[in-house]
Amino acid sequence: MSDFTAAGFMDGRNSRTDAERAGKMKQRQRRIHCKHFNGVIHDRCKAGCAYVPGHVDQCIGRGVDATAPCPKLEYPTQAEIDAKNAESVSRFEKVAIARAAIMADVGESGLGEIICPVCKCGTLTYTVAMNGHVHAKCSKSGCVCWME
Repeated sequence: MSDFTAAGFMDGRNSRTDAERAGKMKQRQRRIHCKHFNGVIHDRCKAGCAYVPGHVDQCIGRGVDATAPCPKLEYPTQAEIDAKNAESVSRFEKVAIARAAIMADVGESGLGEIICPVCKCGTLTYTVAMNGHVHAKCSKSGCVCWME
């Protein structure tokens, strides 16, 4: 496994300056959509508002006509954003741990099962394709599960 880690990627240890990172964060925050948005695969958001086919602008503060945002538009708080980011980092780190164990077990490609290195009690079933992509799932509900 490479020396690329979730911690190294997510904590800002890269070539950007603090000002550049702050600017990128502001850009990302501007793109944050309403906390009720649940994906355009649904007809309505979590607050019950109907999506306009082909337009989710009302969910990011701009209505279809660029003047009328959704009346139930509610952005997540900074605490909610921070919690979601921390959860994403945690999940990424768990996948990195499981992936490293899989690659140590299988080598280049194949399939198999190992004791899950994340929860230590489930069975991690995996497939590693010839191109190195891994599909894996732990038998314990709520543990790791991913496809590359």
